[in-house]
Amino acid sequence: MIRDLPSGYLCQVFDELGSTNLEAKHQLRSGLSQPKWILTRRQTAGYGRQGRSWSQGEGDFAGSLVVPIDRLRLFDELAVTSFASALAVDRALQDCGVHSNDLALKWPNDVLLKGGKLAGLLLELVEHEGRRSLILGVGVNIASAPVIEAYKTARLADYMPADKIPTQEGFLPILDKHLMEQLQTLSSTGFAPIRLAWLDRAFGIGGQITVRLQRSEHTGIFEGIDENGALILREGTIVHHINSGDVFFLSA
Repeated sequence: MIRDLPSGYLCQVFDELGSTNLEAKHQLRSGLSQPKWILTRRQTAGYGRQGRSWSQGEGDFAGSLVVPIDRLRLFDELAVTSFASALAVDRALQDCGVHSNDLALKWPNDVLLKGGKLAGLLLELVEHEGRRSLILGVGVNIASAPVIEAYKTARLADYMPADKIPTQEGFLPILDKHLMEQLQTLSSTGFAPIRLAWLDRAFGIGGQITVRLQRSEHTGIFEGIDENGALILREGTIVHHINSGDVFFLSA
């Protein structure tokens, strides 16, 4: 099914896909040149950062937005776009009736509900025939909460009345609206206001965390993010600016 959204973009809905991001890449290779949402009612082979598998069950939201980079003059840096996108998911969930105090943002690209991972984002830059496109994958646990080693997860169904829980296709227009607002802000004013808004919603600032990198890990105080979106970690007298890693909250 194809339909218009607040952004004016089209949406194609599938009953089942392995991955909405992979379908987006396939459509780009097949000539897709316009912004488009790809939504599936069931995703069987989703993936997140570093290729990790990510499960989305029946009733969960799994969608990807494909946007040519020049369409919104988006930044090439995926990090800053990720923060804007996380803010959009946060705002959309609030519009659905989730209390703002129950939601928080986790560096680099997760949305938490009562401290459990509720939503994750995956941004990829794809180049085909000289055209660069952004693929933004969004997964939200509406009906199910996947089991993830070392991570607490959450689902909307446990925290909302049954008649208020959004459907997959009902959530999309709300997300689409907020995403366009945040990306337009990023495009027109830069990262500074997005950074401040993200910090205002961030989980764990001032607390002790461990950040696991590919070959090492660091434990210290989470002091925020810098002007490029890197995590600022104070480890004794050393201040690290970390661009990529897995965060664990020691006091969560």
